[in-house]
Amino acid sequence: MKKISFLIVIFICMADVTLAVPQEGGLFYLPEDTTTQHKDSMVQKKTFFKKFLDYFNDANKNKNHKKFDFSIIGGPHYSTDTKLGLGLVAAGLYRADRSDMLLPPSNVSLFGDVSTVGFYMLGVRGTHIFPQDKYRLDYTLYFYSFPSKFWGIGYDRGNVDANESDLDRWQAQIKASFLFRIADNLYIGPMAAYDYVHGKNMERPELLEGMDLTTANYGVGFSLAYDSRDVLTNPHKGYYLNLTQCFRPRFLGNDYAFSTTDLRTSYYHPVWEGGLLAGELRGTFNFGHPSWA
Repeated sequence: MKKISFLIVIFICMADVTLAVPQEGGLFYLPEDTTTQHKDSMVQKKTFFKKFLDYFNDANKNKNHKKFDFSIIGGPHYSTDTKLGLGLVAAGLYRADRSDMLLPPSNVSLFGDVSTVGFYMLGVRGTHIFPQDKYRLDYTLYFYSFPSKFWGIGYDRGNVDANESDLDRWQAQIKASFLFRIADNLYIGPMAAYDYVHGKNMERPELLEGMDLTTANYGVGFSLAYDSRDVLTNPHKGYYLNLTQCFRPRFLGNDYAFSTTDLRTSYYHPVWEGGLLAGELRGTFNFGHPSWA
């Protein structure tokens, strides 16, 4: 099934508002043209739009003097699955060793989303970089509720439009990797993951082929990462590769034994001043007997 999503960008234009100037006798008046007044006698008030632009201009400036650089961004969006929604991200940058300005800043983000179909999501993700960048901790934690659709297990069933059925899906995931630097820009280390999915109100439960509506998966494995980006959260040059292999055997308490390979690679290259060429490729591959979720 094709999915279409795009952002709705709203431009807000507001007229300049001049501040009333007090006069003798307690009277006030609005000057006809504040731009012609002497700067010592003029008080100019910023419009909301100007403050809005200044906020985002300042967000890209270096704030090494701050222990924790905090910013918020949000806006509306639309997709064929979630319909009209509103997303919000609160992000922060900090350094584990503030005396080392060459150390890349760590980052943490709290993100949330709600939409008109009843979809909602809340989570946190980030990368903590230890002093001298000897170790890194990548982590993600989120949960969401989504009135979803299900076509069956496997490509052949999923490719039949007549199999479409409704269900309500609630999912939570915790995933973390602890990486050791073994060479310049090269990291490797163990990872662990936990997934919980609860389905209810399924229109055609026979499509599950006997699988439980509620599943919990425990996984362990390793992550390999190569990272030469200049800035983790806003790269302008460099290359990033992350390969994660997660195993979910039965002896860990899984009802369905399978493994998952996740691959993400991205490249950033400046092409002119203010221009950036970026590309990204992602893939997720399940092997064995994965659950319907």
